[in-house]
Amino acid sequence: MTRERVACEYNEYKLFTGCNMKPKCLVLVSGGLDSQLAIGLMQRHDIDVEGVSFFSSFSGGIKEGKMGYWVGQAARHFNIRMHYVLLRGSFVEMVRNPHSGYGSAINPCIDCKVLMLQKAHDLFSATGASFVATGEVIGQRPMSQVKQALSTIEKRSGLEGQIVRPLSGKILEATIPEKEGIITRDLFEDISGRARNRQVALARDFDLTRYPQPAGGCILTDKNYALRLTDAFTHGVSSEKEYIALQCGRLYRIDEKTKAILGRNERECDMLLSLAEPDDTILLLAQELPGPLVLLKGMPSAEVLMRAGQLVKQFSKQKTSDQTDIVYFNKKRNERKTMSVASIDEGLLASFLVV
Repeated sequence: MTRERVACEYNEYKLFTGCNMKPKCLVLVSGGLDSQLAIGLMQRHDIDVEGVSFFSSFSGGIKEGKMGYWVGQAARHFNIRMHYVLLRGSFVEMVRNPHSGYGSAINPCIDCKVLMLQKAHDLFSATGASFVATGEVIGQRPMSQVKQALSTIEKRSGLEGQIVRPLSGKILEATIPEKEGIITRDLFEDISGRARNRQVALARDFDLTRYPQPAGGCILTDKNYALRLTDAFTHGVSSEKEYIALQCGRLYRIDEKTKAILGRNERECDMLLSLAEPDDTILLLAQELPGPLVLLKGMPSAEVLMRAGQLVKQFSKQKTSDQTDIVYFNKKRNERKTMSVASIDEGLLASFLVV
């Protein structure tokens, strides 16, 4: 059945039943200002608006304990229903081997957007939505928000003509919902480029006074995290939780089979402890003194265990002591053992550091 015939039968149904069911769109909501403004701009039309947000082991806000915070704020501010989708194995594989390559770090922006749009498309039958909207702005990001990239994304996602970008809508080609009269171009904006003064002004129109400041994109755009993730892809991980742990502290590759993640503050240490697998080794100062925690991944030899203990000593107030007692254990056996370690050679320490 053609799209035109579906629209005709829908209108006939409304006339016959008196039903005032409105068309519906799904807005991709990251929680950033642009995606929040996309919600408000779509609500200017005579349609129903719902949001969909995607989370993965690489989502922002995990380390600060605020994952999804701004998404929830947006949902409450605009009073919309939110759908949450967890991206797991297929998403990790996409990050490892992106079809369209990486951006400035290990960020597969085009493939990421394609995957999210495909997942949003999968929600159409469950939600009654017929198209999607995003907060993308032409020219804002060099990899995924130029016209050629937008065209590629639409074709690969299977949503060609069904993706509305209301912040730049006036300077883009008409979409299918526009051509069918479901939405009106006059209610769009014509924003382009990286300046944000237009978005800030628009935020005031929607009474948005609190929103996150731009921070350069997701964690995959961070060059330091890219080094950690490359190391993980090279040597393997114990589970997807490790991708979260890699957002913490310093990473040391002690040998081909073992790595040490050192927490630099209380929040990072607590997070690493909560993310430890049953076979991971946790190392701390034996005395109840301020100091770091080391999460050791792999099956360590006695020498590797000693090196990990030396990391704890090196970054504590025990650094200058001749010998320091270190306690180590894992969650499986929960048997605490103690060893005494000397200081580590600075050159050897530097050779272990990934970032």
